[in-house]
Amino acid sequence: MPAFESKSSHNRHIQLKDTISANATGMLHMQQNLSKPTLPSSNIVQLQQAYGNRATEQWVKSRYQSDQSIQRKISQENRMGMPSNVVQLRGENPHEQAGSHGGWELTAHHIVAHSKLEKALEKLRLKEEAGDGTPFTDVLVHAVPDKLTKSMLEKLKVDVPDSDEKREAYRQMLLDKSKKFDDTEYNVRIGEVRKSFYEWQGGNQYMGPNTSIRAEPTSNKDDIDFDGKYFGNLSKDKFNQLTALGGKLEEEGEQGNIAANLKAILDITKNETPNVFDGTKWKEIDSLDNLISLFNNTDLDRKHILKYSYFKMGLDEIGAGNKYADITYSSADGHKYKGLPIEMQVKGTSGFTPVAKSQEVVPKEETSKLLAPLLTGDLGVALTVSGNNYVIPVDDDKIKVEGKKFKVKGYDDMIPFLKTGAGTIEAAKGMVDNKQMKVVTTLDSLYTYFEKAGTSTSSYLPMELYDVLMAKKV
Repeated sequence: MPAFESKSSHNRHIQLKDTISANATGMLHMQQNLSKPTLPSSNIVQLQQAYGNRATEQWVKSRYQSDQSIQRKISQENRMGMPSNVVQLRGENPHEQAGSHGGWELTAHHIVAHSKLEKALEKLRLKEEAGDGTPFTDVLVHAVPDKLTKSMLEKLKVDVPDSDEKREAYRQMLLDKSKKFDDTEYNVRIGEVRKSFYEWQGGNQYMGPNTSIRAEPTSNKDDIDFDGKYFGNLSKDKFNQLTALGGKLEEEGEQGNIAANLKAILDITKNETPNVFDGTKWKEIDSLDNLISLFNNTDLDRKHILKYSYFKMGLDEIGAGNKYADITYSSADGHKYKGLPIEMQVKGTSGFTPVAKSQEVVPKEETSKLLAPLLTGDLGVALTVSGNNYVIPVDDDKIKVEGKKFKVKGYDDMIPFLKTGAGTIEAAKGMVDNKQMKVVTTLDSLYTYFEKAGTSTSSYLPMELYDVLMAKKV
């Protein structure tokens, strides 16, 4: 499921500038003096990834502090002991694993989608806010593991003294339902830590290749990620229970059981620890032929795989005199193919271009030729001089007359002529001698260019799943 890697750097709390907007390539740029505070959700995501959740939240609150309607909402929810939902931020991952695979940062993937968990929890929050019990608090408290480790608390940035006794004492604080969401211990809100354990349940996540380069079981990011069965420690029965409970969260007949179902999920997941990422358990789909074969594989049934696949090339292969001579790069214009801008992500010494989008990059070439030699040379039309004119024989296969103009085979130009004769037309000699005939030729798409070059591809599937698919082909 869509997931953001939690940054482990201690430099998170960086002073962010006034306003942030995204340009066409999606890169963040700092700007100032916007008259109205606006912030697209895509920018929030990029801020979270770059600076971490808490620094982002601090910036958002400072940026929007002049908006009274937002501040009233924040104040109201704080009085209720609720987190502000003006901006939905993902909590820190207590099981975070830093690292990369194939040049891409690893992603912690959810089995029951993060979005499903959030939507279900929000319903409980609204219920509690309306005075109908404390289901929101109950579920968050239930998410706290039976044991806190030094590693968990370090990743959550909670500076508890390093002893089992102190960690257990802090855990008891998290379990104390009288403590509101915004109550603070060790400079971190109690509710924020509870919610991190809820969002990032150990048994409901697994480490895998970056979410940009790995096709999940379905194209809907809200669906259950059944690939999780290949990477966790849950038994088959427990995994099936987890996914069944996750499926119930949005079922109409289960809306009265949301809290119970979430607690049942947590009973399965909260005390589990994700396995360390193992690249040998993932198969890179490194050829276009194999990728297309998997695209068409009905047993796999992942037609969306092309959207999560890339052509991969060495950066030293790009440019004049190299394998990819038609791809150029400049700091001002980025990467281009025959003059057209292309999307390319640079990871280490390799460049990655989306397979699906490469089909949309289709350059065209305009060439021109003088009309007289085109007629006499290319088309073999005999021109006869008559005063200041050329007498041109009409041949529907080469010369087509339309009203007071004619067209030449292979060109769209409409050329005027002066008069007609018996199977001929006359056109001004000077015009025919100097007329530039232009033609636009469609060249190979970027996709075809890579296909002809035998360019490697990159996308990932679980190795166990891939092996099953290949066994069926034998």
